[in-house]
Amino acid sequence: MNEESRFVNEESRFVNEESRFVNEESRFVNEESRFVNEESRFVVNIVEHEGELEVKAQDADESSIFEEVAAVVQECAEQAAAAAEGDADYADAKMKAWLELTEEDEGVRTLDEALGVGGEPSEAPIRLVDARFLVALAKAEGGRLVGRDALPEGAFFDVSRLQRESYGSLENTLRVLAVSMPRLSGEHPDPTGVLLRRLGRVLDSFVEDDGGSYGVLLPYCSVSPPAGDGERYERALHGLASIYGYTAIPVLLLPALPADVDASGAASAAYAVLGWSLFESCVARLVKPPTMVIDVSKFEDEGGEEAPFLEPLVESCRALNTPPLLPAAFAAALRARAFVRDADREVLAAAYEAFFNAAFPSLDALLYDGEWVGR
Repeated sequence: MNEESRFVNEESRFVNEESRFVNEESRFVNEESRFVNEESRFVVNIVEHEGELEVKAQDADESSIFEEVAAVVQECAEQAAAAAEGDADYADAKMKAWLELTEEDEGVRTLDEALGVGGEPSEAPIRLVDARFLVALAKAEGGRLVGRDALPEGAFFDVSRLQRESYGSLENTLRVLAVSMPRLSGEHPDPTGVLLRRLGRVLDSFVEDDGGSYGVLLPYCSVSPPAGDGERYERALHGLASIYGYTAIPVLLLPALPADVDASGAASAAYAVLGWSLFESCVARLVKPPTMVIDVSKFEDEGGEEAPFLEPLVESCRALNTPPLLPAAFAAALRARAFVRDADREVLAAAYEAFFNAAFPSLDALLYDGEWVGR
């Protein structure tokens, strides 16, 4: 296989000789350098630059999208903030769940650093977004995601609040959900809101299960771009591994959309070729049990105004628990993936290696016993 330079991950395949990515019925061909989503009328261009793939911006203007939805975003943030005030009545001043689930965990130091524990929320490398805000935004007419720096304060779920929250609905979990989804445009991950609407249904299920909200890691909304503070951005990229990989944090994977909203398969094709998707999904599967990685693409939404019941949703959407990639293999696979910012490639490779080495400090073999364990 080394001679053919082939990496196989579940149902997606990269073949170097033909420069072709194939994912089920959708196809990315390097010569055409194009993903087309017929339903939403946008195109993501992937081009080769100095032997590596890059995402070229086209058709989606982040600033124009924000101007169109600013009022909707503000209204949804105010709704989430008002609901959060009610949650304060149930806050746990002793921080039982937080202390128990982070006690003596080697990953807690990097988790604290990533979320900016003890510092100003606005300066944290990563800020969690309130699930209630995202649910409201998904339901609102014209709702679209906006970047972290454009979000009102009411949209966030800060770590000081998280520390006083109870356990999550899934066993032995914090009230945090990490999301991994494709980027459907160089300038904006979800220009038409199709991913947001799908995600909103699942988040609504978690919120309605016990009435409490969650802090959501969604990189576009949680991490400021490097132009403002390059050092904080790099710390955020390293911190992502501590959240996606943390054993007490469920991960929601959104590698594809139903055919009735994405007939061309653009979402699955984008997820299969983008470097961020590979990083998030590989870190998520590294040390978590299968019940903690939820493949939202398996969710069969029957529609309706009521939120889906959480237990059957989680049970039916367990992700495939694939063997971890060794750091060298991951770095090689990452070189075959596309990035909006090419500099992210090396940072994410280093972040994965650091997290892998912390998870498996002395490794002769990997055994599977419900989860991957180093020996």
